Amino acid sequence: MTKQSRNPAKRTLAGKRIILTRAAGKNEALAARISEAGGLPFIFATIASVPVADDSVIRGALTQIDHYSYIVFTSAQAVEYFARWRTPLPQDGQLRYAAVGSVTADALRARGVTDVLVPDDFRAEGLIALFADLALDLKKSGALPLHRSTVTEEVRPLLAQAQAACPPAVLIPRALVARETLPQALEQLGFEVTVAPLYETVLPEVSADTLDLILKTDPEGYAHLACDGVVFTSPSTVNNFVTLIESASAPAALTGAAALLAAVDCYSIGSPTTAALRRLGVPDEHIHQAAQATTDSLFDALST
Repeated sequence: MTKQSRNPAKRTLAGKRIILTRAAGKNEALAARISEAGGLPFIFATIASVPVADDSVIRGALTQIDHYSYIVFTSAQAVEYFARWRTPLPQDGQLRYAAVGSVTADALRARGVTDVLVPDDFRAEGLIALFADLALDLKKSGALPLHRSTVTEEVRPLLAQAQAACPPAVLIPRALVARETLPQALEQLGFEVTVAPLYETVLPEVSADTLDLILKTDPEGYAHLACDGVVFTSPSTVNNFVTLIESASAPAALTGAAALLAAVDCYSIGSPTTAALRRLGVPDEHIHQAAQATTDSLFDALST
């Protein structure tokens, strides 16, 4: 099993070099915490974002925004992109916002949204549980049958608790490529769901000088990471880290990303990211998963 941080024993990170892989401009809060604890954060952005080429879905949704009763965000990045389309954010008597976690909720509140639904579990599964409860509260007649074949074992018990007939429409502004667990589950609950891609993730450019700072090569031609740990905040950061390292460095390609990461500690923000590390072949004893998908929990994982 992966190690999870729950009641961390505070200790210094003195002298430990930690690579942070989020997009540029998203690593500063954790970097500051690491520095305060005596650690040496190194920002190696493995992910960038650009607006989607086809924006027809979000344009169409905004022309009938009154149709929606819920707008659901699964990242602060989605909030930022949505705000480019509509500022101030739409608010009226029927429209409610939901956020996957505290950081995303804070991004909404910073833009004037005072009432945000936030699940206890900062994952898509937490949002599903929240909407299952909402579906029960709606008390609609003629409940729609649940089609469980496309959902995971973890989600299935949540769906079994609620059957909703014609509940309100839900808009999910998000990345072009993302987990389908949430929209599929909400549809199974009977909600009318619109997924509106706003942006897509791309590989950033990485300089040779940056690679030289995080990769070292031994006399036999094999590479190793010049760090004590790497922080990953999404499956994309894991996959892009591998692509950037192996494509830009022959010694790293010879060594293999799994071997590189198996020699250090990997810190994961949540279960999808942990699953990506496991698929890569990183052993569980080198994966440390945060208790919640927050900067504070990631720092706690680093500090235990």
